[in-house]
Amino acid sequence: MFILGRLYIAPYFNAAHNRVLLGRLSFCALSSWTNVFEENSKGERHSGRGNKKQNRKLKHQNSDVGYSVRGNTDINRIYDYEAYEHKLKVPQLKDIFKLSDNCENDHESKKMENSYVAAKSAISDPSFQPGISSFKRETIIPSSEVKPLNNHNFSNTSMSKAIGSKAADQHEVDPKPLIIEYAFNYLMQNPTLANDWKQFGKQFSEKSFLSTKWSFVLLNYIANKEEHIAGLYEIGMSLVGFVRELGDRHAVTCLVASISLCVHQGGEGFHGAAFGFYDELCSLTDVLDASSTLLLIRSFSKTSRWRQCLEFLEMAKISTNPTQAFYSPIAKAALVAGEMQLAEKLWGEMYSCGIVPSDDVFECLIGLGMVMKLLNILKQFHWIPSENIAFNIQKHFVGHSQTETWNCEVTKVNSKSVCLSCSAKVDPLPRISDGDFGRLQEAFLAKAVLKSGNVFLNSTPDEVREFHEFLSRHKSGFDIIIDGLNVAHCTFQKATTRDRDAVLAQVIRHFSRGGKRVLVLGRKHMEHWKSRKVSNFEPAEQVEWFFASNVSSEDPFMLYAALHSGHNAMVVTNDDLRDHRFLLGPELSDLLKLWQRGHQILFLGIKKQLGKTGPKFHWPDNHDTRVQSSADGSVWHIPFDNGDSRRSFQLPDSWICLRRTLK
Repeated sequence: MFILGRLYIAPYFNAAHNRVLLGRLSFCALSSWTNVFEENSKGERHSGRGNKKQNRKLKHQNSDVGYSVRGNTDINRIYDYEAYEHKLKVPQLKDIFKLSDNCENDHESKKMENSYVAAKSAISDPSFQPGISSFKRETIIPSSEVKPLNNHNFSNTSMSKAIGSKAADQHEVDPKPLIIEYAFNYLMQNPTLANDWKQFGKQFSEKSFLSTKWSFVLLNYIANKEEHIAGLYEIGMSLVGFVRELGDRHAVTCLVASISLCVHQGGEGFHGAAFGFYDELCSLTDVLDASSTLLLIRSFSKTSRWRQCLEFLEMAKISTNPTQAFYSPIAKAALVAGEMQLAEKLWGEMYSCGIVPSDDVFECLIGLGMVMKLLNILKQFHWIPSENIAFNIQKHFVGHSQTETWNCEVTKVNSKSVCLSCSAKVDPLPRISDGDFGRLQEAFLAKAVLKSGNVFLNSTPDEVREFHEFLSRHKSGFDIIIDGLNVAHCTFQKATTRDRDAVLAQVIRHFSRGGKRVLVLGRKHMEHWKSRKVSNFEPAEQVEWFFASNVSSEDPFMLYAALHSGHNAMVVTNDDLRDHRFLLGPELSDLLKLWQRGHQILFLGIKKQLGKTGPKFHWPDNHDTRVQSSADGSVWHIPFDNGDSRRSFQLPDSWICLRRTLK
């Protein structure tokens, strides 16, 4: 998407810049998907909650074992900054570093000058050859010691056997990231393979997309490694040299990867080299794609030039909507530098975009001793911390003060909105205002039932007209709207139509006997079901039915009937209704999600309770799930996400209760 969004920029650059920009964008287009595959040192994959098929633990030995590179590591031999353009002369290096402009103090100047000396020594080395091979790597280990690959093949089948997973063969998930991950770990366990990248590349199946693109994808994967891994700097820079030799069009890619490697794998002593790489990058292009800006933000946020990340953030907005990964490193860098005002500005921008800071930001506040500030931030922006952050907050309060003690307990809030630990009542769920409710009603009919005023979704014009007439005959609306087909199918696996009919009848009877006005929405093929017989319910006139055609979706009718019936109407369905929230857009989607939290009843099936068999439900929350405190700040209730699965509109139900008492 970012390629299309950026094409209009190209005419403003000269021809040389256009060639570089388009070449770089083509690479980023093929490799940007690897950015979402972040892993820790134990080789675990962390994906979004609810996407369990991708949450796998690799069963092969990972890179946390590490290794030490043998051979000469003297500063005169490292290749942290080798010029890549054959036109670039050695005397120009000092100008590129711009020591006088980029150094904030003498100490920083000294570090950058050391990097410059190392770079100059590398270029002066007899093995250094100018031209397109100027990124020529040194041999990490003599080729005579290289272990044979023993017919290893980085394909779906071999990777599956190695990690004990059938995912790639069965195509449960995209196999390409798994193959690259496997290849990376195999490379780290056998670092001698970096002596011959061409031979290494032959291990990718010729039928695979990776057979020709493996070097770019692997370089991108390595460049995104933020944790320090022994030996990865040497291997990464070696791969940079290999990719650079493939053509000048990869210069920008190599420079961005080199910056990341210098900062994350090289350490503080290589920051000066990273700045030099960036200066050269600026000489090639004035604008970067989203993947490159993200790498630069992650890298520069850990250096003395962290403020430049704000420029990268604005650049990223040209081609994408920045996510948590873009904002969080900058906010953390601002906190470390004591720039609280800037951090608060970034948090406000994140809140307006529906973004929650990463745990790193919250942990930074805790580490700086600003726990009360963190609690107020969570309260202000309605952010819910993770379990790890909640327990770190708890640890801070236990035994922290000499004059006061804090009782900290993990607890729940019951259906009456009462904390089970301190018996205090938490704030109620916010009520949607009449104005917002009216906007939600109008927008739902316009966007979820109709589109552009004349294109009908999930229904037909005659059916929508019929439903309008049906609602007009029931002006007082309904108390309960039941998604008949959804409820009927919430039974055992091999249930017959008769079984489903009986389940639906019990649910209808449960609500009709309570004196509620009930609307049951179904489909035409349900018209003959026995549950429809009015003699089953008392009083019979309390239950109404509406049948949509067998090819229509009854969900839009259910929601529209509920919104038509006013603030107090409830729906009974196990559908998350994600599609309908998406159609409403970001603002109204949040409103509908809030409405669901207070008005959607989940059917859990027919259960035996207190010796009686009947329908069991999960009723909506009555309380507001956000960080709350008493007026004097002596009591805090902090909800946290413990990782348990839940509906997309639901919030966590685990809390920490903090109570202050004087010693």
